[in-house]
Amino acid sequence: MIISVVALILFTVLVVIILIGGRLRRLLPAEQLSAESKDAVKLALGLVGTMTAILLGLLISSAKSAFDTTRSEVIQMAQGRLARSCAGALRTGNCGGAPRPS
Repeated sequence: MIISVVALILFTVLVVIILIGGRLRRLLPAEQLSAESKDAVKLALGLVGTMTAILLGLLISSAKSAFDTTRSEVIQMAQGRLARSCAGALRTGNCGGAPRPS
């Protein structure tokens, strides 16, 4: 629910910014709409895109590291519980459901 609200707010903000940008273009002088200005904007947007990609890569790497750490902790807990269970079951002769060889 919260994600939907955030997505709706971001979409609304982006639409408003696009509309404001369209109106500002009409007010800008011609020298600010030259090819050099457009190239500078393209260069800046390329830089922003590259930085965003680097940030997403770091975020994914961090999430995978956290997942791997949690996974290994769960596996270690399960192994410890199984070992304790089998240690207690050795007294009865039944570890892991398999009969103890005679």
